[in-house]
Amino acid sequence: MPYIFDTNSIATLSHYYPKRFPSFWSLFDAAVEAEEVVSVREVLKELENHTFLQQWLDDWLDEHKPMFHIPSAKEMQFVVEIFKVKQFQALVGEKQRLRGSPVADPFVIACANVSDGTVVTQEVKKEGGSKIPNVCEHFKIKCTNLEDFSPRMVGSFKNLRIGEISRVAAICGAGSPQRPGHIIDDVTSHRPPTPLA
Repeated sequence: MPYIFDTNSIATLSHYYPKRFPSFWSLFDAAVEAEEVVSVREVLKELENHTFLQQWLDDWLDEHKPMFHIPSAKEMQFVVEIFKVKQFQALVGEKQRLRGSPVADPFVIACANVSDGTVVTQEVKKEGGSKIPNVCEHFKIKCTNLEDFSPRMVGSFKNLRIGEISRVAAICGAGSPQRPGHIIDDVTSHRPPTPLA
């Protein structure tokens, strides 16, 4: 049951520099290697089409291209099912259609459906909308965001050495070794990290 990352969730990770959050990235890279965290080819295309990525994340993507899966026949069939629902045809915007820009959302959802996975997106459900959480709810597909995903992935930092917990706490500017569940507040939210004093 993998976690399938949407474009905006991967882009959000650019706030968390590996040198400042080594424990998080060690766990995240291990999850990618084990295919517990995956994405789809269209997400990679969307990321490559934007200039907002920091160089280190661009380099990371180059090293992890196998995590971006090509849609299977079953996934393509499910994309068709998504677009049969009139409300969800808005997943592809007018500008995207005119420009021929890559559209990842339906493929992310289809990948989660076929693999019994969970979508990780920063999009928020809107009443009567066509956002990823709306589509996932309609088709009963699990959906979460980075804030909820990260604690599930790391299982908190309880298994790390106290020295490493202290280091992460100092970097995040929050929590303490006695309250390890609180040291990942900045890492697991979509807020930029707390600056070092």
